[in-house]
Amino acid sequence: MKVGDEKPVLEASLRIIELLYCWVNGVGISFEQSQKINKKWAEELWNGCKFDRVDRSKPPATRSSRALKELSSNGCQHN
Repeated sequence: MKVGDEKPVLEASLRIIELLYCWVNGVGISFEQSQKINKKWAEELWNGCKFDRVDRSKPPATRSSRALKELSSNGCQHN
C-alpha cells in the first residue's frame, strides 16, 4: 500500500460495513451524511480560526513588548 491508496480502501470498507449492518439489523445505515457534516465542521475550523503562537525559545527579556502584552492578556505572568 502506498500513499493515496487509503481512500479507496476506506470507501470499500465503509460500504462493507453498511451492507453487514443492514444484513445483521435489518435496517440500513449510511456514513455519507455524517461525512458531509464532519467535512463542513473541519472546513469551518481550519478556514475560520486563527492560530497565533509566541516564540518561547527566546528568553522573556528578548521577546517583543507585543508578545509580552499578549501573554499578560492570556493570564500569563511575566517576571
